[in-house]
Amino acid sequence: MTKRSEFGPIAPTRAVIPPRQQRGGDPRRHRAGTAPIRDEIPTPASEGSAAGQGVTVMFFKRLAALGLLALTISGCAVVDTPTRAASLQTPGLATTAPQTEIRDYRIEDINVRFPEGLRISEANSFYPLADIVWRGDPYGDRLEQIQAIFVEAFEQGTAEADGAQRVDVDILVKRFHSLTERTRYSVGGTHSIKFEMTVRDAATGEVLEGPRMIDGDLVGLGGQAAIAAEREGRGQKWRIIQHLSMLAERQLGLDQPV
Repeated sequence: MTKRSEFGPIAPTRAVIPPRQQRGGDPRRHRAGTAPIRDEIPTPASEGSAAGQGVTVMFFKRLAALGLLALTISGCAVVDTPTRAASLQTPGLATTAPQTEIRDYRIEDINVRFPEGLRISEANSFYPLADIVWRGDPYGDRLEQIQAIFVEAFEQGTAEADGAQRVDVDILVKRFHSLTERTRYSVGGTHSIKFEMTVRDAATGEVLEGPRMIDGDLVGLGGQAAIAAEREGRGQKWRIIQHLSMLAERQLGLDQPV
């Protein structure tokens, strides 16, 4: 029966039903609210095919390249340490004493100095970022304490230098980074000591050797070993003085070829 309104007859309505899928089609293609699903999904080539072998070779090439990149990055990694205006390895400075020279020295004066701008730390951390770290003496002027260590060590190491040529030894300490209490009583570490040495004629001031950079690093005891050494009177100050004393003897020759 046709309904009427004031504007005329109303046509009957009926729901629009989408056509049924053709037999063999994908029933998901026209599902409401979903995008059409593509049938053209690429499938990997079989292992035995040439394409499969090409993909495999390319995969291993990329894997090798990534491995090489990782090794390069790890090899370039460095630990950041304090730096100063002048590098420890200054161009033109010899790092070792001549190997054939025979000295005939008698040491007159030992002059110990420090460049300006060195950073001094009293922080009790594992590794303070500083140039001067020293805890082997009571709290005080660290530069004076380190100066006394060098003078004592070099006087001890050159005590038998009874040659004919009187000389002065100039020492420029660029780094003296010992162990903090926290490091010394746990893991230990390295006493990092770097200094520049120059030998001059005591009468004329003429430079006879150097300046040359000397690496005076010494392994620092830690934990129970450090405590036992301290009880025996062989604490870090004693050990550093003995080490620098032998280094002075070797560097200055004492009438011996070096």
